[in-house]
Amino acid sequence: MKLKELKIKNFRGYKDEVCIEFKDLTVFVGQNDIGKSTVLEALDI
Repeated sequence: MKLKELKIKNFRGYKDEVCIEFKDLTVFVGQNDIGKSTVLEALDI
């Protein structure tokens, strides 16, 4: 199974709808407390 996109709305720090598109290789990089772990929790990983 290949994940193409993820839409998050009203989940933890994401109040408005956010759409994240995944390409062949996707890397989450950023400062602390920016939402990287929240995206993984939305996927239930």
